[in-house]
Amino acid sequence: MNDDNNDDDTVESEDGSVDIEDISLHQPVLSVVFTNFEQALKLVGAFGRYQWSYIAVLQVAIVLLAGNYAFMSFATYEPTVRCFLDNGTVLELNRTHQKERFCEAYNAGLCEQNLTWEAPLYTIIEEWSLICDLDHVPEMMNSVQMSGTFVAMAASGMLSDSFGRKRVFLCSLSAASSSPR
Repeated sequence: MNDDNNDDDTVESEDGSVDIEDISLHQPVLSVVFTNFEQALKLVGAFGRYQWSYIAVLQVAIVLLAGNYAFMSFATYEPTVRCFLDNGTVLELNRTHQKERFCEAYNAGLCEQNLTWEAPLYTIIEEWSLICDLDHVPEMMNSVQMSGTFVAMAASGMLSDSFGRKRVFLCSLSAASSSPR
């Protein structure tokens, strides 16, 4: 179905479909116009071992990335914090009406020895004492992570255009797997 008046040597019928039998293996691939994926798959062949292994590696990367974002939800969990003052008063951080009193006592150094954390898991809030004046840090960490992801996605797209998707993907995967933490 090759039209003799057509200068670009495309293999396409009037209805837009491509007849696989009319395609020569010596014809440049860019000159073939496919209207659906099944026709292209019939020409190049079905998924082989390489495609399945590539998809498996890609899925590992996706699971690791999803785990990284899910981790931030658990790592920034805000536990209940109690400060036991010398006069027997107990101040809780998670109660809104006591937050100002709690932070005043905490910033004055009255809670350093008498601070208890009640959490089902150990989080960075407890590790670095990100309470009162530092309570904005977990949100900032999430923002920095998302900004880094945005920059990395834009940069990897440009690098993929220059050096190829496979090379950039494998380099970024090896860099991520060889990081110290």
